[in-house]
Amino acid sequence: MSQRNRVPSLLLPLVALVASACDIETDDVDALGFDACVADDAGNCAEGGAGGEPAGGAGGEPVGGTPTTAPPVIDVIWEGNGGPMANDVDTLTVAIDDAVGNYTYRLGMAQTGATNGWNGEDCLPGVLNGKDVCHDVGSEGEVLSSTSKLAEVDDERTLLFKASHDAGEITYVVIRVETDECWTFGDDPSWYTDSLLGCAPYDSP
Repeated sequence: MSQRNRVPSLLLPLVALVASACDIETDDVDALGFDACVADDAGNCAEGGAGGEPAGGAGGEPVGGTPTTAPPVIDVIWEGNGGPMANDVDTLTVAIDDAVGNYTYRLGMAQTGATNGWNGEDCLPGVLNGKDVCHDVGSEGEVLSSTSKLAEVDDERTLLFKASHDAGEITYVVIRVETDECWTFGDDPSWYTDSLLGCAPYDSP
């Protein structure tokens, strides 16, 4: 993936906000109480199947999982001054080119490369500071505007900024709504590959 697909840092009172009164988001499968091994009659760990895997989806498989179809072409383009202080003039264009064309997508972002990073838009279960946003970006993408106001974060606005992207702090996920397939790229793809979504690392086709 090109260098512009790596994301930045959030430097504002948000660090104090996240560190103080926040509901901790649980994204780690190991923290959700699922057994890693379900022994069969011989005492061996069973592979796959209901009961031995995280919940969600048929047969106990997690929602999402390794895609079986080709990914769309995904690009993220940040524009703005990219200064060290958060401002409300940055924009993120998410461009999606799907050869099939009949799918719609959602975008998630996690500030995995920063201490106490912002994860209230990561499309994973759990609420952070009252936010649990998964951006609807339609079939071809969307333009999101940065905001420094937590209450304004929604489908069209993000609490993340170009500076965080430029610093390589953001991990992205793009989810194909109709099939639950998903692809991840950026700072730490394991945020999504090891999550309940079980996404595939994204390599541009």
